[in-house]
Formats: sequence, structure tokens, C-alpha cells
Amino acid sequence: MRLKFWCVALSGLMMVGCHREAPPKLGVVAHPHYVLSAPWLVGGHWFYPSERYDVQETGLATIQSSEPSGGVTEDGEVWRADGMTGAMPDVQLPILVTVRNLVNGRSVRVRINDRGPARIGRLMSVTPRVASLLAMQGDTPVSVTEDETGTHALDAALGGPTLEVQAAPLAGVRAESLDGKGEGRMYGSAIGGSAATAPFVMEDLPQQWVQSSVGPTALFVEIGRFQSQNAARMVVRRCGGNVLDRPVRDGLVWNVRSGPYATLQSADAALDQTLSCGVEGARIVIE
Repeated sequence: MRLKFWCVALSGLMMVGCHREAPPKLGVVAHPHYVLSAPWLVGGHWFYPSERYDVQETGLATIQSSEPSGGVTEDGEVWRADGMTGAMPDVQLPILVTVRNLVNGRSVRVRINDRGPARIGRLMSVTPRVASLLAMQGDTPVSVTEDETGTHALDAALGGPTLEVQAAPLAGVRAESLDGKGEGRMYGSAIGGSAATAPFVMEDLPQQWVQSSVGPTALFVEIGRFQSQNAARMVVRRCGGNVLDRPVRDGLVWNVRSGPYATLQSADAALDQTLSCGVEGARIVIE
């Protein structure tokens, strides 16, 4: 279910919360911007961020235990433990999503503005405040659904590639990378330059939850997604599992999946074995 309980400001392009803006941290400067990071490595797995506006995923959400290095998220926001934000490994930043706890049915609206989580196989991490509103108990089964219209508007306001760079409302264009290796893209920075405008204010989303449906909660390991059925079958021969065809906007994707698993520990054990059969990017999904 798509939730529409947010307010609109900055000519309809900025999604804001309906309460006070949090004061900035001492010595930490916000510079919100659109970013598509270079490939990055965590737990032996590589992730390749891409621009997506149709995210509909299930998996495990974990709780962010500490703030990012320097107190600033990957898209340049000041991180707050009580903010309605989260992290995902392979989408452009920022995006707007609805996160639903599949155990109790609670749903909240979240802005994804950072890279993570550090634990392999998890779909996302969220701030302690989001976790509290969702009544999360450790790693929790969730569904994540992107607000395509809201994300397009937010990316456009931050000077993302959906607009001509010259039309971006913030000054400056430069390249950046998550780990200093390879290339990434960042548009609309408010940092530096005599033509720089005032920083783009990213206010919080509403800190409230709504009740929706529960389930499912069965644990599977998604070993990989492939455009070719033959490629998927080759992975099954090496790693086990089953091939499933899943419709997407432009055709079919062939998923290789193992499970179900009775416990999170057994799913994690199966996940750890995927590296030994030469597969990167496997994760736990919920069905």
C-alpha cells in the first residue's frame, strides 16, 4: 500500500515532514545531492548501484547501530538516529519508499539516503527511530515499495540525471566514489563555488506508522537474478536451488532461489555458502 501522508514544499519537489526540522549537528555541514555510487564491496560481495524507480523487494531489515563516518550519509545529509531514513546497497540516492514490517503489518515512509547494511544478505538498514515505529525485534522481515513519483520529484530537485544538469537547482557538479576507487556520479552539490546557492533542506518525513496487512514470513536465499534461463540453470548446477521466472517491466528475470529455511541461522548458513560456489550479491528474501 502506498502511503500519502507527507507534506509538499519547495514548489512540490521537496518531500518534508509535518513537524519541526531537526537542528544540525555541531560542525557537520549538510550538502544533499543525488548520487549513483561506484560498485562497492561488503562481506566478499560486490554491489552495483543503478537508477531504479520501481523497487518492490522483500528481505530483512536491520537496525543501524552507529552513524556513518563523519556523521553524513552518502547523499550528503546529516544522519540522525531519530530520523526517518535508511540505507540500501544498490539504488540511487535518495529514494522514497514505504517499509512494511511483515510480522506485525506496521508501515512507515522512509527516505533511503545511505549505503548499507554492512551485514551481507540484508535488504536494508533503518535508523533506531524507524525500527521503533515498526516495532522491529532484531533483523525483521519487511517489504519495501518505492514511491516512483515522489522519488522522481526528489531526484529532479537535487539535480539528478532525470533533468539537464544545467537546470539543477543547486550549484556544482563533480564526481565522487564511495570508497575512493572507481567512479561515481554526484549532481547538484551545494558545496563550494561562488555560484553556490543555499543548501537544499531535507526535512524529515512524518514519524508515524499505519496498520496494514501482515506476512509472508518464510525465509529463502535468492542466489541470483539472470536475464538468461541457461545462465540460471548453470548456477543451479553449481550452487543448488531452483529456477523461478519473474516478470519485470521489460520481460522476464530468471531467479535462482533456495529454501525455505526454518530459522534465520540456517538461512544465513546457506547464504554464506554462496561465495564458495562463485556467486556474489546473494541475499535473504521473504515469501
